[in-house]
Amino acid sequence: MSVGYLSKLEQNVSSPTVEMLEKIADALKVGVSELLESSEAVAAEPELPVSLKEFLDRYSDVHCELKDPDWVRALGNVRFRGKYPEASDDWLAIYLNLKRAIKH
Repeated sequence: MSVGYLSKLEQNVSSPTVEMLEKIADALKVGVSELLESSEAVAAEPELPVSLKEFLDRYSDVHCELKDPDWVRALGNVRFRGKYPEASDDWLAIYLNLKRAIKH
């Protein structure tokens, strides 16, 4: 397999044939079903809480980082005692503090 083809697979630009899936699975010493299961797990993004969606809608035009899936994923993982922040202002404080901490 060429590096270019592998890159296309990783970026979801191309889909592998069944034969190619078998070769990849063989090289990794796993079954094809394991490859498919792990790709489904990665594709399934958890549902964002309503308060975070409202925050993103309100502030993504002002803070362009909030359009970055990595930022959204990071914020989506923020919980305290199993609960998400409930207000946009709370999400803003968390976002600004994370942004400040990362820049330093």
